[in-house]
Amino acid sequence: MFLFIYFHTGIGPFSSAVGLTKDHFSRSISEGVFPIVTSIKNGLVLELYEYLTITLGYNAFSVVHVLSKLNPQESCNEKGLNVAVKRLWQKRLKVVRNLKHEKKDRALTELKEVEFKLVRKSVVKKSPDTPRKKKLKLGLQTEKEAHRRSK
Repeated sequence: MFLFIYFHTGIGPFSSAVGLTKDHFSRSISEGVFPIVTSIKNGLVLELYEYLTITLGYNAFSVVHVLSKLNPQESCNEKGLNVAVKRLWQKRLKVVRNLKHEKKDRALTELKEVEFKLVRKSVVKKSPDTPRKKKLKLGLQTEKEAHRRSK
């Protein structure tokens, strides 16, 4: 009886499609050379998070570092990206915990197929649009200035 041992070099189907293997992470992440990817799917982010944090024991910020190396054209806020990765992982956990069988499989597939955006929109503060709001904001600013002068 022969025993064949197959060493799987891929992390998952999304990482294999991109060309990421376990060999990319054999050295330190900061020194690693990664392939350049134009679009990153949620499935790839989830695979990287699971492999780097659970299997290799890195912190969650290392996933952000790898993602920024995969798409160097887009400059991204690393703290915001870290929050987005953690929220995605929480979404996955919520789906896994709350749904059963076919619904869970369908929801996970849909979640993994959505494109992950490295650059998030920054929220622009809205200026007051009604006369009452304008008057309140002006009154608040004058109170703040008066308070600063009194100090």
